[in-house]
Amino acid sequence: MNISNNNYSNIFDLPNEILFIIINKLNFADVIYSLVHVNERFVQLVFDPLYIQNLNITLMTIKSFYQRTFSIHEQVLSNICENILPSIHDQVKQLAIEEHSIERILTHNYSQLYSLSLVDFKEEILYQYLTDYSILRDLLSQQITHLNIDIQTDEIPILLSKISSYIFVMILSLCQRLISLNFSQVFSYRNSFIAICKLPKTCPTYSTLIELKINVATLNDCLRLLNRHFDCLSKLTINVREIKYERKRINNKTKLPTLKYFSLTSFSHTGDFDEYIIPLLRRMIDLEELILFLTVIRTDSTLIDGVELYDEVLVHMLHLNKFIFNIYTGVFIEDNVIDVPSNEDIQNSFIGKEYGQVGSYVHFEPRKPTNRIIDFEKAKAVVKSHIYSLPYQFKSFLHLNNSFKGGMFVNVRCLIMTDSNPFEHEFFKIISDSFPFLKNLKISNLEPLKKKQHPATVISFPHLNLLNLIDAHDDYAERFLVDTNTHLPCLLDLCITYESLEIVTNNFTNDATRLYCSKLKGLHIDESFVRPKHFDEYFRLLLALFEINLDVSLEPRKTATSNRQVLVKWICSTMAGQYAHVDVTQYLLGPIPTPTATPATDENKNEDDHDNQDQNEDIEEDDIYDQIEIEADNEQDPSNVFVQELNRNETNVNQNKT
Repeated sequence: MNISNNNYSNIFDLPNEILFIIINKLNFADVIYSLVHVNERFVQLVFDPLYIQNLNITLMTIKSFYQRTFSIHEQVLSNICENILPSIHDQVKQLAIEEHSIERILTHNYSQLYSLSLVDFKEEILYQYLTDYSILRDLLSQQITHLNIDIQTDEIPILLSKISSYIFVMILSLCQRLISLNFSQVFSYRNSFIAICKLPKTCPTYSTLIELKINVATLNDCLRLLNRHFDCLSKLTINVREIKYERKRINNKTKLPTLKYFSLTSFSHTGDFDEYIIPLLRRMIDLEELILFLTVIRTDSTLIDGVELYDEVLVHMLHLNKFIFNIYTGVFIEDNVIDVPSNEDIQNSFIGKEYGQVGSYVHFEPRKPTNRIIDFEKAKAVVKSHIYSLPYQFKSFLHLNNSFKGGMFVNVRCLIMTDSNPFEHEFFKIISDSFPFLKNLKISNLEPLKKKQHPATVISFPHLNLLNLIDAHDDYAERFLVDTNTHLPCLLDLCITYESLEIVTNNFTNDATRLYCSKLKGLHIDESFVRPKHFDEYFRLLLALFEINLDVSLEPRKTATSNRQVLVKWICSTMAGQYAHVDVTQYLLGPIPTPTATPATDENKNEDDHDNQDQNEDIEEDDIYDQIEIEADNEQDPSNVFVQELNRNETNVNQNKT
């Protein structure tokens, strides 16, 4: 029957141009498995040079929000390796592979290959390949100009071990032609970080690298990278785990004339905006594009506004033509009485300074006897402001409170809401309209709802995968998990206290919450428990049950008190509660630094002498890795540090590779 003569659409009636667009939207493995044997026309489309020059031989399968696999089916992989690659390998220019298929795929000679993505590799296995696998080493040293590295992690977020740091150093030393490097920023949900312990004094990448994307542990790691002689580095995108006081001071004054693009993101708060970030930005005298995503805390000071940004930063960047920002400021009022600016005052501060359209809101919270939001003993109140460029271009939106008036934020995938006043049903309607593609939502609010009657309208979050209610009152669990209140068709993971879960599900018998609970793949609970009688029946599709340790995030490691411990308690209970992106327990790992003043003469001594800086780094072991079990001497050659450790685990590594 000729379907094309009927009123029904037929894929065979589409022109090749449209079919090619459709094929480009599909995963390569799916295309090979489903279309290559349909007819000769599809074979020609699949083997079109424009299509096969960019091969992604991975397939992301989402088991739960944090559990994802990238391996393709063995039958499909065999078909690709045996029947497809032998005829197209010399036309491939960009290639993405994962650890289980690397040896089978790289057996061919990819003469035109310049871009390589190593996806979902365990640290030890990737290190082993970079050390022993000659085919990969030859590709990296002789051909690859663009490299993407994705490290597999069991926890998110996480500080990666020293193995990853040495992998980074090995890549810098091994690659002879590298122009662009993405290290740990391939997938935004990973949020894993490395510490830059020691960089080689000389390596070929210093003279070739133009673009670098990387997640680092501290701002000192960022400074170590910038103070190396990357002669051609013009574009740096960096995500810093924490920006805080550090005992070791690193040169933060030498100008950076080659840098044209700089993006700085930090999901944790910083109290050192003026001391560390302002001097860093002033070094970039020829910057053309600047992107900032920051949370700043102050005491008895001013909110960051357009005037301060212009006077302290932008006036020093004569060539800047694009500035994108998202800056949240929290000011604790202790001793001084300050004039709290209105949102109109904040908006006026941006007028006449070529910022473009800016969104903002201001929030004032006085201290209450029962208010956990203000955790500083001396604080009388806290003033919060949020300023951001429009249209909003970031994937995360943090610290949203009841002063938010709405807007359109189509790029946002992660949202954190926190306030000492309850979020009512009408406000969630504003949220659902403003963030139509939200996937990750955390609510930090311990206040009960004032309006508890059944809402007249159903709020919809059609793309939400992860709902975090670990710091929320029981009322929010009922508001979201009852399907007649909220529409959550894609919910995969739920973070919640066991007490709240028992209440809202009525000991796992409540039919009103059964629909969403029965579809959950991951459940994150604050305490261990023995599964009740109806638990497994209630969570029929559950693949993983995680225990969230809340106590450790609030308990200091030692009895000594410090400003740092106060800040830890503050971030757990105030501006964003427990971050969805950032594990607040990170602030309690490693020894607490003594906040002693560093003499000015020592801070700037030998600021341009990189050889002396290397010697100092060799002598002093970085504190950030104190919690890592694998120990290594910093003075050893990075390429040899883990050889003995890896040899001891060779059997396990080989099994994993198999």
